[in-house]
Amino acid sequence: MSKKTYNIFAIILLCSIFLAGCSSSNSPKNNNFSGSYEKDIQTFQSSFVKKAPSIDEYENSTPPSYVSQVEYESNGLKLKAWVLNDPKDGYKYPAVVFMHGGFAFDEIDWAVAEDYIDRGYVVMTPMVRGENGNPGNFEYFYGEVKDCIAAGKYLAKLPYVDENNIFLMGHSAGGSLGVLASLTDSPYKAIATNGASYGTEIYFEQRKERIPFEYNEDEIHIRSSYEYANSIKTPVYSFVGKDDVGIMYLSKQFEKQAKKFDVPYKLIVIDGDHNDSLYEAIQLSADIFDSYVEKK
Repeated sequence: MSKKTYNIFAIILLCSIFLAGCSSSNSPKNNNFSGSYEKDIQTFQSSFVKKAPSIDEYENSTPPSYVSQVEYESNGLKLKAWVLNDPKDGYKYPAVVFMHGGFAFDEIDWAVAEDYIDRGYVVMTPMVRGENGNPGNFEYFYGEVKDCIAAGKYLAKLPYVDENNIFLMGHSAGGSLGVLASLTDSPYKAIATNGASYGTEIYFEQRKERIPFEYNEDEIHIRSSYEYANSIKTPVYSFVGKDDVGIMYLSKQFEKQAKKFDVPYKLIVIDGDHNDSLYEAIQLSADIFDSYVEKK
């Protein structure tokens, strides 16, 4: 199975697990959960039982000549990313952080994000902690959220980036991180996702050998955006392929929560499955980002 995909049949079967988990984790073992993601992520201490990098394979690709591999700092870690070079024309451009799918970066992730460059955006494709030889360990939707936010802060400091118009697009696991990033303060004006999951049990149940922490309801709770739909601070535009059946189901469940709390979340159904829908999602998300830039 490719790092960019996961078994759709398993996802469908796990929908029932997700819903059961949501009902049980409404009363997690940790009575100190406040219901605010921003508060809980600052106080919760994950019970890591192993420290290791991501198990996904990767190659040390060389970026194109118009792209630089840089280091951005997150939580004391110096992490790698690819960033479009400064055109040195004196202008400040809007920017997009593209969070890749899977748990390792490759040059294909840059290639799919280049459509944003054609639309006038500076693009950054981060590698988070424990990926591609980066320092730090694989934390499975925990510390990686900090990296997601740190990437946007890095972009904001570049002299050719408009710090008031920075956006995020995430595919699959990258989209799941993007939703978690929307729950706390970040440099992003809007966040788009494609194939994001709101209940992390889907990932955990599929590949239990990845799990670096003590597997219990508290650990699932802090990593599941479904539990914190009330905490959305940054507008989220969730693109889901109509054939991405399991993700569609979970997205609709999250949409109900978002409507309940009247937070800025929009579910947009497009053609394709988990991967085939990405191209259209990128084009439509660029249209949305454009609308924010025009409002400035």
